[in-house]
Amino acid sequence: MGRTAAGAWGQRRQRWKQQQRWKWKGKEKVVPEYGKNRHGMPIGFYFIPKDLELLTILMCKLVRGKVPGALNNVFKHIRILEFHPALLHETYIETMEDGYIYFFSKRQFATKARNKRQPMRVADDGTWKASGGSKTVRSKKVGGIDVGQKFTMVFYERRFEGDRNPVKTNWGIHEFTKIIPGTKNQLEDLAVYRVYKIRRKEDTEPVNAAAAVSSTDEPSTPAALPLPTPPPRPLPDMAGSSSATRLMPSPQICRPHHTTREHRRD
Repeated sequence: MGRTAAGAWGQRRQRWKQQQRWKWKGKEKVVPEYGKNRHGMPIGFYFIPKDLELLTILMCKLVRGKVPGALNNVFKHIRILEFHPALLHETYIETMEDGYIYFFSKRQFATKARNKRQPMRVADDGTWKASGGSKTVRSKKVGGIDVGQKFTMVFYERRFEGDRNPVKTNWGIHEFTKIIPGTKNQLEDLAVYRVYKIRRKEDTEPVNAAAAVSSTDEPSTPAALPLPTPPPRPLPDMAGSSSATRLMPSPQICRPHHTTREHRRD
């Protein structure tokens, strides 16, 4: 990031922190209830929703205007394009669940030809670009129908004002949108977003650096241990009788199956 962009971003971050201090000034700090975690969930319970469950939460927000119980402590309602993902991570890291930070945000659009609305992806100091395309989420009922879409994006950071070649970073985001019933894949404006850091094998700890990342958009998982090298097959005793000597059969090698548990995130 250039000096000009870095300085401007630092000033915005300081203003944001000051606004947060003013917002909570004079209010009593909320202490977690005994037997519950910081989100109000019972100890041992974690928020690791599936794609269809996130769309159900979004539907609840659309219909009732709010989400039930402890979910209010997980989801924050913001205008996501107004923030650099590093600032989102720094500000809302306390709401992180299983490596994700969740938000509600209304999508913003730019009018194109023939009155077609194109979602805007330009954010603060960068742009969100597609990574892997979109995925349709279907209901679990027999002959299930399409209920929403999941769109994966990666953040490209501008190093200076007017940079035409932004650099790919290790920030990723999932956008979940609800299909309006009775329409041909027309989507609601309100969406669920979850921001995360793309982990790389060479990273010892998460960093906010603009760099090329692997093709995957999910945190990497530990690889299985390599299989042991089988011992060499014994050679025949050439000093024995002149008759043809058979090669000793190699002992049966039991290769242990190393299982790696992976949390699959589509």
